[in-house]
Amino acid sequence: SILATCDGAIIASVVQLGGTYSFNPLPTDGAIIDPVTGTVTNGIPDTTYSIQYVTNGICPSTSIFSFTVRPEEDASFSMIPTCDGAFVDTISEPGGTFIFDPVPTDGAVIDMTTGTISNGTSGVTYFVRYTTNTGFCPDTQVNSVTVETTNDSTFTMAPNCNGGSVDSLATLGGVFSFNPN
Repeated sequence: SILATCDGAIIASVVQLGGTYSFNPLPTDGAIIDPVTGTVTNGIPDTTYSIQYVTNGICPSTSIFSFTVRPEEDASFSMIPTCDGAFVDTISEPGGTFIFDPVPTDGAVIDMTTGTISNGTSGVTYFVRYTTNTGFCPDTQVNSVTVETTNDSTFTMAPNCNGGSVDSLATLGGVFSFNPN
């Protein structure tokens, strides 16, 4: 019997030891088989291969078994930046783990379950690694996200005979109001 893996297969059991393993037919994709153990490596996910086993001895016997390499999970995800971090917008396979890669030194925090970044610094780019954890063949993806640049609401007033006027303004486009009214 054969047990499929993430890049091939291993032989789980054999009735008569000492035979030889080979592909039948030979793959053209670079998969490799160990003729003594039957271990297949370098296979492509979701691809079916056939292994031939020939016993040795006076009256050899031949068996052919097929298996399909396990599919690789999909760790793709996207993030939307916020004013102090980011949140995960889409994720192909939920249930994995999010971490910073590399870990920032500015105090930003990431929720390992949801991927939400908080306490981030304006304009800083963070790299987030997501690793799936829902099946046999985990996948990892790293995405970058840049925190939205926060506007600087700093301004100065110059007094005049009627009250005052704005003398300098750090970011254009805002709205002025009295506080308190």
